[in-house]
Amino acid sequence: MTAPDTMTTPPTGPHAPDRKPLSVPYITAWSGETRRKTAIVPNRTRTGITFADGENVQDRDGHGVLWTSRGLAPGKGVPMFGYVHPQRQRRCMRRRLCQVCGGPADQTADGTLWLLDTAGIEEPFPQAVERTVQPPVCRRCAVETPPLCPALRRGHAVVRVRRHAIVGVYGHLYRRCRSTGQVVSDRQEYVDYGDPTLRWVLAGQLFAHISGISLVSEDETTHWREQAEPIATKGAASARQRREGPALIQVNE
Repeated sequence: MTAPDTMTTPPTGPHAPDRKPLSVPYITAWSGETRRKTAIVPNRTRTGITFADGENVQDRDGHGVLWTSRGLAPGKGVPMFGYVHPQRQRRCMRRRLCQVCGGPADQTADGTLWLLDTAGIEEPFPQAVERTVQPPVCRRCAVETPPLCPALRRGHAVVRVRRHAIVGVYGHLYRRCRSTGQVVSDRQEYVDYGDPTLRWVLAGQLFAHISGISLVSEDETTHWREQAEPIATKGAASARQRREGPALIQVNE
């Protein structure tokens, strides 16, 4: 069986230098970024999974977790909305970068800025939110992105997060099939670091526990929107690639 995919710079603010927002989020995978196609098999000791054609130093992170991978060619082909590029998602989560433009996320004394999908949340918000695979955002992208994203149009909230910590991975959880001895996966799971089942996960995204969440007022987001310039995407993808391409090579941070 082949390895499945997992779905699901300049500062911001009034004194920030000019920059152009992107119509495709930074963490979105592109069709030209070829996914590694190799079978997932039990390791030699039958205590976890590995790639059938072997591993290299970038296939596992510092916790020993096996990661799916794609080529690095943002802007090549067509955007695959709904599919996250694992390396860029990891980079944004670890470095607190905006998931939409790839620049620094907005941070103040009230916390880091996050744009959360609230569709389907029935419990009190924001108390019901405890974990997310979504990296933070900058001010400009927080107000420009929702009208362009079908999922966010169903319900979203702009919030400040005082405390967040990367605590695990989200990906395909494998198990051994007793009849064949091979490994199969029929679901995706959040798995904390330190959990023994990490050895059986093909990770696709990092996830963070978040707390100390406060809603950003509508008046404040309206002010940000008024400050934003008209969207102009010409040359933005190539500029971003020139600016951040070399930094994307290191994936096992």
